[in-house]
Amino acid sequence: MKALFVVGGDGARLRPLTGYIPKPMLPVMGRPLLARTLERLRQVGVEEIILSAHPAQTQLAERIETAFG
Repeated sequence: MKALFVVGGDGARLRPLTGYIPKPMLPVMGRPLLARTLERLRQVGVEEIILSAHPAQTQLAERIETAFG
């Protein structure tokens, strides 16, 4: 099973929280929301997860790739 997770977006409604941290990496109960989501997808049998970010948001994509590989 595969999953597509859209991680792009400006994060304007969550500012100032998203000033330096991409939305998917905002901590929820001490862990990034994306980490929780990826973990849950794996638990339900998803074998391939594709993260999609807008091409203009290369800095966002690089931060997520650095954090999650």
